[in-house]
Amino acid sequence: ELTIPFRISESNSQENVKITIFNSLGVEVAVLVNENLSTGNHEVKWHPKESGLFFVRMEVGQNHGSSTKVIINR
Repeated sequence: ELTIPFRISESNSQENVKITIFNSLGVEVAVLVNENLSTGNHEVKWHPKESGLFFVRMEVGQNHGSSTKVIINR
C-alpha cells in the first residue's frame, strides 16, 4: 500500500484534482482521484497489483502538475 499525501491551497480550492498512476511505459494504470476538493491536507491510498517503476502525476485545475517516480518492490 502506498499513501500519497497532498495539500490543496486556498487559491486552488474547489478546482478539479486528478491523481493518476502510470507505469514505466507511460500507460495509465490507475486514477486515484478525479474530483473537486476543498482547501487543506488530503491523502489517497493506492494498492498496486504488481512491482515495478511507476509515476504519480497530480493535476489541479488547468495546471498540469508534477510527476514523482515511485518504485514498488514486493
